[in-house]
Amino acid sequence: MKRGSFVTPLLLILIGVLFLLKNLNPELRIFQFVFDWWPFLLIGWGGLRLLEICVAYFRGAPLPVAGISGGEWTLVVILTLVGSSVWGIQRFSRGDSGWLRVGDIEFFHQTFDYPMDPASKTTSATPRIVIENLRGSVRVIGADAQEVRLTGRKSIRANGSREADAANDSTRLDFTSTGDIVTLRTGHENARDARVRSSLELVVPRGASIEARGRDLDIDIADINGTVDIDCDKAGVRLQNIGGKVRSELRGSDTIRGFDIRGDVELKGRGRDIELENITGQVTISGGYSGETSLRRIARPVRFDSSVTNVRMDGLPGEMRLTLNQLSLEDAAGPVEVRTKSKDVELAGIDGAIKVTTERGDVAIRHSTAPRNPVEVEVKSGNIDFALPSASSLNLRAETARGVIVNDFNSALKEEQSDRGAVLSGALGAGPEVRLKTGRGEVSVRKITPIETGAQTPARKTPVKVEEPKTEKF
Repeated sequence: MKRGSFVTPLLLILIGVLFLLKNLNPELRIFQFVFDWWPFLLIGWGGLRLLEICVAYFRGAPLPVAGISGGEWTLVVILTLVGSSVWGIQRFSRGDSGWLRVGDIEFFHQTFDYPMDPASKTTSATPRIVIENLRGSVRVIGADAQEVRLTGRKSIRANGSREADAANDSTRLDFTSTGDIVTLRTGHENARDARVRSSLELVVPRGASIEARGRDLDIDIADINGTVDIDCDKAGVRLQNIGGKVRSELRGSDTIRGFDIRGDVELKGRGRDIELENITGQVTISGGYSGETSLRRIARPVRFDSSVTNVRMDGLPGEMRLTLNQLSLEDAAGPVEVRTKSKDVELAGIDGAIKVTTERGDVAIRHSTAPRNPVEVEVKSGNIDFALPSASSLNLRAETARGVIVNDFNSALKEEQSDRGAVLSGALGAGPEVRLKTGRGEVSVRKITPIETGAQTPARKTPVKVEEPKTEKF
């Protein structure tokens, strides 16, 4: 019998794993990773076939006439054409076409810098600053002034100085003022074969409002009292000490950071990391974010909506951390509602009602004081850990369809066993309703430990050896 190759089964396994990961965590950018790194599939394929030939040689078996069969060559050609086409379309959509680039290094082109002449426009104390067509970076700083001051430079990647000069001439900066509106247009879309990026710094009145539109933008705004509105294909955003409302709609972002914002914050689109801290207004986040979301000290309601996770709360004096596979929430104002498809959920110090629904994942809820509001947890597959003080009062019903129940309280809570599951129910005094339910997993109702409540045992003092001994009392 002719021995078959194990390359094709491994290829099928790899494809299956990729689709399974995408189904379990839809926020993972699996296909973007495949588009960028698919040539490694050909490298691995060739390596495996070479390994097969080497093994056959050392075993004395007859070597194949061709290392790869005709059918496999057809598959290689199809894979190469599809992979190259999709990769090229992705690069073109991001404005990166026409370059031989490895990482951040571009070949066969030179970089030419063109300093910009400083410019200024006189305005009122509350102007509206509009930035359009920008590819590059811009820093906006509020100051006690009634003018807009502009400085910066332009970086052009081109095939020679003549081509760079032509690109510089066709992308002249348009810096105009009409009433209270100051407009800054870079004209980057007019560049043909060159790649143009601008690095700008604007000093504006503190009462200014900022609007930014661009394709690939790195924006830093600080110390203004007006609003901020950003709409970009791809951007990194950093905001500090903003007095008005912040709105951002991005098709792709590496990082969004905002600190000390006194207005509402609304984020839409796709990206990776989000970090918000000390926000006086309401926070609303919607879209797909594959990195880490960190929220701290949010005074008003928080809303987070993605294709796999929804979070609601009335305020966040503490902190929320959200990653691809975990959600932790500490010191939040309820009612708190969490809906997710596949995440471990950990809640602590929640002041208000709690409702958690998840398909896959463990849920842990810790009450450092006796619960005063209803708690409802429903898990299709995962464990539930519910910890509370020993002197708590509640009306409990905990059930698992397939698993066991751990009861750390007295016999007032009655357990009923079934073939594969169990139900624990009863009342500890007159307290709120607590409903815990899992389809497959363990339910634990236990007394919270001093470490979990933050209580610490006083440290024992020990004598300290010094050069001149003295008497100490302990």
